[in-house]
Amino acid sequence: MNTIGDRVKALRKELRMTQIDFGKRVSVSGSAISLIESNNTTPDPRTISLILSAFPQVSEAWLRDGEGPMFAEKEPTPLDDIIRRYDFDALTARMLRTFHHLSPDQQAAVLEYAHSLILSILDDAEVEQQVDSYREELLQQKRESSRSPTTEGGGHDEKIS
Repeated sequence: MNTIGDRVKALRKELRMTQIDFGKRVSVSGSAISLIESNNTTPDPRTISLILSAFPQVSEAWLRDGEGPMFAEKEPTPLDDIIRRYDFDALTARMLRTFHHLSPDQQAAVLEYAHSLILSILDDAEVEQQVDSYREELLQQKRESSRSPTTEGGGHDEKIS
């Protein structure tokens, strides 16, 4: 296996995946995988990182340079097991691994920000729900007022000045 494209193809075949499935797992298109495998393009560093994040058992030295075995000799971590069990995509796996390597203070800051972001999304949804409810109430009032009988000549119109 002389090229990285050959190694990507060998990895994909070893994992028994189609180009489309491999691409989805790595967060790139199936056609991008086809171009890499046919050596029409070389994967950029980001794509290589995405492959390594999506498949942590793959040896980085093998993928980049063709050195050593295809699969690393390391034991999967509990985080790797969670990522595999829930079939997280490469971006989510990378975010989880990055979060795991942050300091406790950094993790707390990320969680606080995520919490406030979620609350603002929920607040927006709550406001939208209140607007929808008020809109429905107004429509109901309009329907009821259009059904009520009108007085014909029997009522007294008073002029207010």
